[in-house]
Amino acid sequence: MERFENWLKKHSINMSNIRIEMGEHNERKVVSTNIINSGEDVMLIPKKLIITSLKVEKTQVGRQILKLFERETELTKAIINITVYILYCSVDYTGYTKFWDPYLEILPKDLGHIPLFWNKKHLSYLKGSHLLANIRDRLKKIRNEYNILKKNVKDFNLFTFHTYKHVRCLVSSRNFRLNIDGNYCSSMVPLADMLNHSSDSMTRWFYNNKLASYQMVSKRNISSDIEI
Repeated sequence: MERFENWLKKHSINMSNIRIEMGEHNERKVVSTNIINSGEDVMLIPKKLIITSLKVEKTQVGRQILKLFERETELTKAIINITVYILYCSVDYTGYTKFWDPYLEILPKDLGHIPLFWNKKHLSYLKGSHLLANIRDRLKKIRNEYNILKKNVKDFNLFTFHTYKHVRCLVSSRNFRLNIDGNYCSSMVPLADMLNHSSDSMTRWFYNNKLASYQMVSKRNISSDIEI
């Protein structure tokens, strides 16, 4: 985590009002270190630290994926594209960058809370439920994506199905839908994806085109030592 925080600070991320805390089961949360007033920035993440589908779709493999999955929704194509990009970056593949290593290293290794990773015993508790059929259909869909990629994308056999499923689930569960220069895209935003969800959220977030940054703003006054 220290390497990740140093990477953020190196790229001008202001961490003076927030800190990352580790909880039980390797869970993370972002906590206020000072009072954050209503309307004040909680964080500002520059574009260079955001992995966007707009960017990866312009690569050779990205364009190939758009054709291979042309019948899929825009969101699905974006998720597949970002997943494949992250996979190649993670193995230092020729033409890909190691720039993202400090971010990729802190992404969760254990996704046991997602039913797609449950074993047969745990799935047996869902017998008779429509959820079990939904899980099987989802696994079948992801397996089909993997087979298409393995057959058509160069050296994709470097990655196992489990690895593909793991990274795909990370992207599916953590990506933000942003409007960048008038174009909607899916995006992985380091640090911002560490905040936990709430029905009574303290913040609002958007892409600020003038600042060329993902911006998260407080919706109300936040005291110090409060999970955001």
